[in-house]
Amino acid sequence: MKALRSSILELLYKGESENFILNEIVKKSQFIAPGSICSILRVDREGKHLLVGAAPDLPDFYNKAINNFPIGPNKGSCGTAAFTGKRVIVEDISTHPYWKDIKGLAEKAGLASCWSEPIKDPSGKILGTFAIYHRCILRVMLI
Repeated sequence: MKALRSSILELLYKGESENFILNEIVKKSQFIAPGSICSILRVDREGKHLLVGAAPDLPDFYNKAINNFPIGPNKGSCGTAAFTGKRVIVEDISTHPYWKDIKGLAEKAGLASCWSEPIKDPSGKILGTFAIYHRCILRVMLI
């Protein structure tokens, strides 16, 4: 993680674009967690929808469908995480109520589980979400 942080700080120092930096965060996170597919979604100006910031390994049809996705309860892992400000762990997308309206989309993309963490500024304002998807169901044991 220290190497990832240093790499991102270097990109910021060099003045790389936000899009480039977000894609680098996603790619390097996937390298750290083999078998994962990561994404970063940003909150729109009105604070009501999520916009794709970086999701290079999710299918194009999936990214198009979730771009401008509403923030709220039961709005997938990311929409719910952005709404509650808390981490959302969904072990089985096909049966979880947060995904009932879009589980077919996830199934078409081959996604079985999703963990989403809200991204907050220092004041606690939600800026977006960071998600990790897996193609198989993961059983998470919370300690």
